[in-house]
Amino acid sequence: MKLNYVLPFLLLCSFLSCSPWKKIQVEKGNKDDAIMNAIIDFSCSNISNKDDSVFSISIMNIGEDILGVSIIAALNKIPIITENEIDYSYRAFPTKYFEQDGKLFYWTDSTEKTPIYLINKLTRLNRIDTVILRNSYPKWIVDDSQKALDYYFCKGNLKKYKKVYTRIAMGWYDPPRLYCHH
Repeated sequence: MKLNYVLPFLLLCSFLSCSPWKKIQVEKGNKDDAIMNAIIDFSCSNISNKDDSVFSISIMNIGEDILGVSIIAALNKIPIITENEIDYSYRAFPTKYFEQDGKLFYWTDSTEKTPIYLINKLTRLNRIDTVILRNSYPKWIVDDSQKALDYYFCKGNLKKYKKVYTRIAMGWYDPPRLYCHH
């Protein structure tokens, strides 16, 4: 599913108070489609914090049949890394993002490079900081009370999923049972 096709559906979702949100989620697709299904559910749930506006998404394969997608408020800025203040690395940067209703969701796809428009977007939002190796490190916020919303999707049917609202990082607890075969 192309991201530009999802936007009209997500706008419809927000105008109708998210009542038809299940109908706009897709059944078949790839990791990006699972992420969009998670964003749709997250945006239409009452769990998401209304005060947060930037969210980090991580993806994890959970066995052969299940894909995990975790959404959490991004408390820290994304680092640009340099050793000599001349050459900069964007290896810690996300490669994709999606915006809806004033909220920005970003994630990394290892098959893609960070696009300049994403760097510009994060710069405008003041979400970037510089790390000078062996010299200067930005302050890092750790909030153990912060919860993420973790989604567990059946890879063969992305409309079949379970979610867990938790303080424990995905991969550090037993995922919910999800029966992906008929």
